[in-house]
Amino acid sequence: MEEVRSSNLLCSTIFYAENAIIIDMVKKAIKKIIYHLPITSKKVILLESSPDFSDNTKYVYDELIRRGVNKDHKIVWLVYDDQKQYPAEKNVVFVGRFTKKGKWYNYHAKYIIDCNRFVQKVNHSQFRIHLTHGACIKRAYDYCWTCGDFDVNILLSDYFLDSHLPQFKGDAKNYVSTGFPRNDGLMSKRKIEGLTKKGEKTIIWMPTYRNHNTEAGMHTGIHFPYGVPCIENKTQLEKLNQTLAKNKVRLIIRLHPAEDRTTINNLSLSNIELYENSSFGKSGEQLYDVLKYTDALITDYSSIYYDYLLLKNPVGLAVPDEKEYTKSYELAEKNYRDFMRGNFIVNFAELEKFIENVAKGKDPAKKDEEWALNRYHKYKDGNSSKRVVDILMKEINK
Repeated sequence: MEEVRSSNLLCSTIFYAENAIIIDMVKKAIKKIIYHLPITSKKVILLESSPDFSDNTKYVYDELIRRGVNKDHKIVWLVYDDQKQYPAEKNVVFVGRFTKKGKWYNYHAKYIIDCNRFVQKVNHSQFRIHLTHGACIKRAYDYCWTCGDFDVNILLSDYFLDSHLPQFKGDAKNYVSTGFPRNDGLMSKRKIEGLTKKGEKTIIWMPTYRNHNTEAGMHTGIHFPYGVPCIENKTQLEKLNQTLAKNKVRLIIRLHPAEDRTTINNLSLSNIELYENSSFGKSGEQLYDVLKYTDALITDYSSIYYDYLLLKNPVGLAVPDEKEYTKSYELAEKNYRDFMRGNFIVNFAELEKFIENVAKGKDPAKKDEEWALNRYHKYKDGNSSKRVVDILMKEINK
């Protein structure tokens, strides 16, 4: 009897396994059929960013509106929060990404422009411009290999082709150096009132995450009690605040959106603020619109480094964990200091010194930062959004 039961179980397992294979084959066949069906609408442009309505895509969207493209094309933003109030424009709608309507637009939109969380082509007739999340400092194969097919992949400059090509794949001819649209915010002459005080300097600290806030994300095991390197305890944090106050410097910490914040609380100090609770965070502007009002940047392995070079302000590189960090991440080049240039900060004393130099208007790494600016930027004119939209309009007008 036991042998019969085992035999039946084995037969059932084989039956279900065979059926699972058949079902999977059918699904793939259906996808291939759909991929080649003429189901797209030439009048629909699909946009994505994360966070919603931000980053490179937002600046491209602004250029589309300036040119009046929405007058004869429907612009659809795929968003995570479709209950939020967004600025009203003609023929512009905001649709939940995972709703039936969101999926319908993904199938039917002729044009796709995405930036952070990939919106893949589901039909061969779709035209997709991927704006990328940022220029490469560290390689992220697991993330980039899920990008899918694209017609254009935007680069900050030709220098980055060698690092982006093995990650996003595709053909080298599909990579175009336009500069990043979000950097137009850095170069904009539009003024925003109320962000700074006379006689005060502002440093923004933007570290990349060490431990992702989801289990599936990368966890380096490196831990900083306040989310930033070189500050090991409350005593140092308070001493740093005293140094800032003495030198009339305001420090704004903008933690990476993916950072695990379970041990990081709001800072109640006179000269240190979390971005979300400062006037910078509450101004209602895009991050890149307000960055130009800062006097210096502290970062580490984040692509903000490349972008911020355009402002020609001091850059501090707080990397006391360089050896530990590179055990989890492969860098764009073999050695961090071969391609990253700025004021290196590896301990608390050097952090204080950087702040004092900023207060005095000194930048010991000025020549190194100029070298990096010229190496990594093809354009410094604030017209990257226009170049991207030119690519789209050329396709639309075919």
